[in-house]
Amino acid sequence: MIKFKLTYILLILTISFVACKQTKYVPEGKFLLKKNRVDHKKDKLEGDDLLEIIRQQPNYRSFGVKWKLMAYNTFDSTKIALKRDQKNIQLREKNHKKLLRQDKINNRRIAKARKKGDTLYSPKLIKLYDTIEPRKFIREWYMYKIGRPPVIFDSIVFQKSQEQLEAFIRRKGYYYGEVHGGTYYKTNRKAIVIFTIDAGKRYFIDSSYISTENDSVRVSYQKFIDLSNKNKITNIPFDIDFLDDHRYNAAKFMRNEGYYGFSKNHIKFLIDTNNRDMTVTVGVEIGPRIIQSKEHNDSLITLPQKKMYIKKVYLHIADTTYFKGSFVDKTRELGVPVLDGHFIRTIDSTEYTIMNKKSREIDSSRTVLVYHNGKLQIRERVLENQNNLEVGDLYSELLLEQTYLNYLRLGMFQAVKTILNENESDEGLVAHYSLVPSKKQTIGFEPRATNSNGFLGVAASINYINRNIFHGAEQLTVTISGGFASQPPIFDKTVDGEPIKTASRSFNTFEIGPSVKLEIPGLFPLKNSRLTKKLRPKTIISVAYNFQNRNDFKRGTFQAGYLYEFRHKKTMIFKLGLPGVSVVKYVNITKSTEFEKRLNDLNDLFLINAYSSQFIWQDAKFIFEYNLKEKDRRKRNHQLYFKSSFDIAGNILSAFSASQDTSSTGQREFLGVPYSQFARLDNVLIISNPMRK
Repeated sequence: MIKFKLTYILLILTISFVACKQTKYVPEGKFLLKKNRVDHKKDKLEGDDLLEIIRQQPNYRSFGVKWKLMAYNTFDSTKIALKRDQKNIQLREKNHKKLLRQDKINNRRIAKARKKGDTLYSPKLIKLYDTIEPRKFIREWYMYKIGRPPVIFDSIVFQKSQEQLEAFIRRKGYYYGEVHGGTYYKTNRKAIVIFTIDAGKRYFIDSSYISTENDSVRVSYQKFIDLSNKNKITNIPFDIDFLDDHRYNAAKFMRNEGYYGFSKNHIKFLIDTNNRDMTVTVGVEIGPRIIQSKEHNDSLITLPQKKMYIKKVYLHIADTTYFKGSFVDKTRELGVPVLDGHFIRTIDSTEYTIMNKKSREIDSSRTVLVYHNGKLQIRERVLENQNNLEVGDLYSELLLEQTYLNYLRLGMFQAVKTILNENESDEGLVAHYSLVPSKKQTIGFEPRATNSNGFLGVAASINYINRNIFHGAEQLTVTISGGFASQPPIFDKTVDGEPIKTASRSFNTFEIGPSVKLEIPGLFPLKNSRLTKKLRPKTIISVAYNFQNRNDFKRGTFQAGYLYEFRHKKTMIFKLGLPGVSVVKYVNITKSTEFEKRLNDLNDLFLINAYSSQFIWQDAKFIFEYNLKEKDRRKRNHQLYFKSSFDIAGNILSAFSASQDTSSTGQREFLGVPYSQFARLDNVLIISNPMRK
């Protein structure tokens, strides 16, 4: 059967290759752009970057085949256009009939309303077929949705591409380079575009200097230069793109050093070239801030760059769910609008402070003012723990971004907005965080159908989430999943090698499993501290049970886990199991008499252990995840995902081996059940890169 399918597919592909000529819809006197090629002698010029600059790209190709062009050429466009005209005529006729039916119904409704003495009636509106963007029939969809028309060589675009390549090599420091373009026309009406680059000599930056009257800015920028060799702009090739990235990185560093509002536009480069020895002197000019005047909106004022500190922190819980009475009436009474910008106004307030244990004085740095409506549902301590920009801290864009992510990752808020206002009286910043709570409870239902090598199955799961269940930003998730499946038989032959007739593909497996997971911010049951606020941990407590019923056996699996999760930046996640009781798993199997006899007859220790009751007590568990996808300002499209987990199990139980019994297979037992003892390292590395067109 499989061979027949493969032969059938191969026949279709062969017919498609023969029948679909690539130049089928290329007009006479025109040429299909087959490919672009860039020849250059300099290793510093990357071929992929050069090819991306070319404006006209050939049709998409994968594994040497232009699949989308092939799909476009599969059918006759004239026949498709004629059928589309016929379809449009039919649609207009159907719409006309629908309109007549609609008028007929509405006339009856009008007459009925007049008979009752009513001046109003409910009109009937029948949905018409879309004639502007009608639904495509299968051939039309395949040709114009899946397929792509042939890319016809355009000499004007070719000239533009040559000019852009010349501009590109100049940006890379090859000011005297030349780009020559040519086109090779083949006899099969295809064209190959070839660009030859003679880059010539390249300018190098041999010296640089800083131009600013602000000594504080000069010191901070020099600190950025000394931070890494990648930040230095001397003794390197002259590259405008590199200098632009340097401006971006320098501006980001300056914002993290307290310079609020600093952007890369405040940095300008003064270029002085020397043609004799091909060197460049770069001057870095750092200008002042230019902001809009508050007194005159149409005027701009100049302010010196300076470091700013956080003076106050406000949290706004934009919600009226727990407000008693009419919130609209209350705002009218206060004489304020319901909305404050794009968020619901907050009218109640709670101040949160922390007492310093050593000095027994109030820690003013951790003072926040929480605005809300009605009774505050989440503890102020939890809200303050997510804030990294404390009162008195030097402004840092990195800490601001971390605070934004902390509130989102808390799982309690569906929207977070940060606003910083300058306080002119004390030259500081006032931080406002507008937080829109998520729905407290949600229920989801997910049906599934599976097909594994012809074995079918149906399943479903119900998911219930309760947020902030204990008013500490906890999240309780309860899931119940179950279903029926057709599983391949474990033994499809007898000991003598004869096939078992009862082996079929009917639904022979029933499975159901509830699970409960509780996520708690912090290191539960430890109290929150400065360390807790810095590492932003989360405690995950989970309990699950799974029951599986088959003809051969019944299996019940109970599992409980206790993990701590830590996040570092956006790319890394660390998970650490509670030492001693990271994961506890108990598997209980009740085998049928025939199945157990068959296992004994085979005398395969692997199968005997696989279908025996087991107890797994994991003493320690460590998981590390790295995902390059979350990294900011990635220049390449490749993806990298790495996950490593290390587990140790059974060592604590083995310490009591002197008082433990031994099973028939030689395993030590705990409470009459054999337990596992192992150390396991599991690594997963996935690297992907988009295939070239």
